[in-house]
Amino acid sequence: MAKKRKPEPGRAPSRPRLGVVSWVGLALVGLGVPLFVVNEVAAYHQGQLLHAAEGAVVDLGARPPGPATEGKLVAIHGPLESAGTLRDPVFGLELRAVRLERRVEAYLECRSAYDSPSSGTGPNQKRYTVQWVEVGHSSNCIDRHGLLRDLRTSMPSLLLVAADARIGGLRFGREAIEPWPSPTPIPVPDGAVGIAAAAYDGPVEIDGRTLYVDSPGRHDHVGGVRIRFFAERPGTEASALGVQSNGRLVPFRSPDDELGPLVRPGRIGGRAWIGSLASESRVLHGVFRIVLLLALAIGAGLLVFAVRDSRRR
Repeated sequence: MAKKRKPEPGRAPSRPRLGVVSWVGLALVGLGVPLFVVNEVAAYHQGQLLHAAEGAVVDLGARPPGPATEGKLVAIHGPLESAGTLRDPVFGLELRAVRLERRVEAYLECRSAYDSPSSGTGPNQKRYTVQWVEVGHSSNCIDRHGLLRDLRTSMPSLLLVAADARIGGLRFGREAIEPWPSPTPIPVPDGAVGIAAAAYDGPVEIDGRTLYVDSPGRHDHVGGVRIRFFAERPGTEASALGVQSNGRLVPFRSPDDELGPLVRPGRIGGRAWIGSLASESRVLHGVFRIVLLLALAIGAGLLVFAVRDSRRR
């Protein structure tokens, strides 16, 4: 068994110094604990909200709402309704629709904003991937050539929602229908080639229902732009979830959280919808829980290693 070294006469015992391993361990534990608590509190509140919503929802199906469901959480399905028109001010596209979207995307070399800037062995060895990135929306893409910043000012994406959008006679706002899975593509409007060519000062071509800028004959050209148009017209079958209030759909609220209103394509039953949201929430918070517990375990292990190592010196 190794003997402990006695301090030399006249010299005080050396104190263990914090090294890189200790700082990394402290950082993982210091950040991991509050993030873990936040995740668990959010999971609890969302679980309580969705449990309350599942017990309160009134599944109307295709039946119209009435006074009996006023102030209650309702699930309803039927055709989208709107009497107005929507107009893209840049391309002059005007049509009767509930939702009109112009999606502008750039083909860029990106790395995630969450990646360490020092990834790799040099400035050109960072972890970049080539991908289509939507212009005008928040993105965690840091592009190698700094093109995204300039493209945001030229022609960003656009989303328009009819002011009188309704389903089953209940009006809803933009926030309910903005995330719309699998939007319906429409043809490129007449005159779009000339407008895009003038805006980007580059060659333009149409391939199917997509407008490509600055990438003639090769659509995967870094720095190239594609523009697509989508529209959901009145009559599109959809489902809605929200609290019925004076002819509108408003959020379902608990003391600590709120749900909806939501509008999605197809027919979805109220309890099945809420059950799906609860499953998604459990998976999301479960993944964060595992990641944070792993970070805490690594941090604690590094601290124990650093303490033991300092005692051996």
